[in-house]
Amino acid sequence: MKIRTIAVIYILTVLLTLSLSACGNESLDRKTIPYGKDGAYAGFSDIPSDYTAEEAALDGCLVIDTTREPNVHRVLVASQQSTAGYEHWERFTEQAEAGEDAFLRVAHFIDGTGYYHDLYYVDGWYVLFTWNEYGITKEGSFQYLRCLAETSGAKSHRLYVLTDSMELTYHDVTWTFLSSSLSTVTDIPFIWLGFMTYFE
Repeated sequence: MKIRTIAVIYILTVLLTLSLSACGNESLDRKTIPYGKDGAYAGFSDIPSDYTAEEAALDGCLVIDTTREPNVHRVLVASQQSTAGYEHWERFTEQAEAGEDAFLRVAHFIDGTGYYHDLYYVDGWYVLFTWNEYGITKEGSFQYLRCLAETSGAKSHRLYVLTDSMELTYHDVTWTFLSSSLSTVTDIPFIWLGFMTYFE
């Protein structure tokens, strides 16, 4: 009887361990960038098809959850929005600034559909991957994660960008958004981390 009880406890422990490792917490402690045998980024493979904002928050993601409803003109507008996990962003930036490899997953849910960003700091480079309706893309590798700020009156607005330049300015980025010809504004490459506007 005692052996059977020990065997049952052992089996339950193994099953519990397997289920916990499948939920994604382990994957959010990455120190290297995972690639598949075909050379494609494999980091999003641990996200279940029915993943929710609540699960993403429990897994340590930076979470944005937006629900849209039609307004009187039948145009979809954001009606409810919640965010969670800013402390994971702070931890990521602190580790990167200390020269330690770091990883952050951003999960943005719009009406329950997930859109994801995996941001790495590995071997001195920031690397961003995005998974959306167009598939998985590598946005680029950059030396710096910069916070560009502009103060207007008592209010300050910040933009977070990945870039190789310390010369890039807040105005370079904002005017690039407004310009129909990107080359007329700046030729400095950058990636805007637009998800951070939800935490301003």
